[in-house]
Amino acid sequence: MINLSFAVTYGATGLMGVDGLSSRLFMNIEALNVLVGSLCLFSYLIVLVGYKMGAMLGSKITISSPRIHDKAVERSCILAFGVGLLSIFAYSSSYGGIVRSIEFAAAIRSGNMNSIEGGNYLFMKNLLPLLIFLPMLSFSKICKQPSTGQIALFLGCTSVALVGLFMMAGRGRIAVFLIVLTIIYSRSDRGKMTVTPLSLVVIAVVLFLLDFYLTYGKELFRYFYSSQGYSNGGLLEKSYSPLGTVLSYYNHRVSSIFYALTDSSYSPTFFYDAFLLPLYVMPDSIIGFRPPDSISYINTFLHTGVWDSTIPPGLVAYGVYSLGVIGVLLSSLVYGFVPGVLDKKLRKEAGSDKRDMYRLPMLIIWIVYFLQGDPRVFAVNMFPCIFLFFLIYSFGLLRRVRF
Repeated sequence: MINLSFAVTYGATGLMGVDGLSSRLFMNIEALNVLVGSLCLFSYLIVLVGYKMGAMLGSKITISSPRIHDKAVERSCILAFGVGLLSIFAYSSSYGGIVRSIEFAAAIRSGNMNSIEGGNYLFMKNLLPLLIFLPMLSFSKICKQPSTGQIALFLGCTSVALVGLFMMAGRGRIAVFLIVLTIIYSRSDRGKMTVTPLSLVVIAVVLFLLDFYLTYGKELFRYFYSSQGYSNGGLLEKSYSPLGTVLSYYNHRVSSIFYALTDSSYSPTFFYDAFLLPLYVMPDSIIGFRPPDSISYINTFLHTGVWDSTIPPGLVAYGVYSLGVIGVLLSSLVYGFVPGVLDKKLRKEAGSDKRDMYRLPMLIIWIVYFLQGDPRVFAVNMFPCIFLFFLIYSFGLLRRVRF
């Protein structure tokens, strides 16, 4: 999946030239264009080295941990779902209800809250992805032994989880959720990835739904939830182009390298926001101050002249912003190392779906969101997995003490 993510982000996007800038970077033979392409290739090779190092380490190191029981996983997923459900009500009450929260989700996400009431429970939004773990657990049981009760539980919990994810206005989290379900289904045969005609059909359908959702997701939200009479003209006029939205979304990862190399208005950032990861998931009222803006603000300003966080720089540009070529080396090495460890652990423990509840989302989130090159975005998306991890191991420790 690392190969696919990197190929789409820096390969297909640059070569196809979604806009003029990325086309000039990769299709013209100039010194700067060669440098940008060389940095992308260098980063990819270092990612592969990091992955191999992680895989080697993951095969040799055994970490002593309490035995994980099915009950501990079930209780943790149920508790996480309960916290997520409470977060829906607490968060939506600050904006006048669930429908209103979804209606203003995009504005809340962008920080444009000057004319919108509420906002007192904005930190509760980070807890909403906790809703996905119980549907994942239920789906894994359905894959092994279907039952009417489990199917009803899965459908009901998935509906609630989607409401929570809609309130976050991010399409990526729903994409991650569907990818994890697909992997769970593929691993349902004794825990090993199996390729059958049915699984290929399922994967093809999921990929189509993902691409369709990434293309029309925002327009559908506005059409169904806007109280200001959003016209369906934008929805009908927007033509569907396979992978077109994906490529245009990642196009800025390429252009960000150009700005990072040529703009002299900023100083090296030295990975400052990477050291602030815990602060980005904690409410300001607890830590007593607002954490510094992440690198996306600098990158967006260089692109648009507006101080906002709408354009993450991507892994390569983040390394350039931080410490030049050395920064690219360090960020790429870390990006490949952790998936190498997790992937090796998943393969070694094939057949055990207990740790899959947090390891699979961790792996997918790391590959997808670390590649965006914004530690704040990465921390917010990884937090629910870490939360579930501590719940499961806490129940395991309690069981060890009890018995």
